[in-house]
Amino acid sequence: MASAFPIPIEFDLPNTHWRGADPDSLEQADAFAVALRWGSVADGFVPILTVRGTYGVDLPSLEDAADSSVESLRSNGASADLIKRTRVESEQMPAIVQLTEVDARIDGSRFDLYQAQVIETLIDSTDRRKRVMLSFTVTCKYGQFAVVGPEFESFMGSVVLGGRISGHDDIQV
Repeated sequence: MASAFPIPIEFDLPNTHWRGADPDSLEQADAFAVALRWGSVADGFVPILTVRGTYGVDLPSLEDAADSSVESLRSNGASADLIKRTRVESEQMPAIVQLTEVDARIDGSRFDLYQAQVIETLIDSTDRRKRVMLSFTVTCKYGQFAVVGPEFESFMGSVVLGGRISGHDDIQV
């Protein structure tokens, strides 16, 4: 079952090529939302966008979460090389933006993929130990990135977060 998101979130998909999909049917049960870009099936691979989030006190650092994401690709049998990582400093919402090159085998076919990811941490203004960690990821074939990359940027520009953390009325972000 798709996971609940820890805070209210709104976003717009980049264009009509992107359509929401059931996370469970795509083996993305830990995702809050999944979208596929149906207008660009290239040699059997459909670009996928995922949105994940968790709340906790003992969450990993941004760097550890970003490293874990790359390591997760490797542990699933893919070759993954971090191309670029940038840390964005902010008092309330620091982030890491990273681009990973992935050589993956899916259902017996080999794919050269790019994965762009934004990992953000929302820090509680009253207790800095309490945080929400958010992950926004898009994965596409290397040759699709010239189109999908700017669409992901457009998607990220539409994300609006805020409100109280689900199940924790004492925490405001």
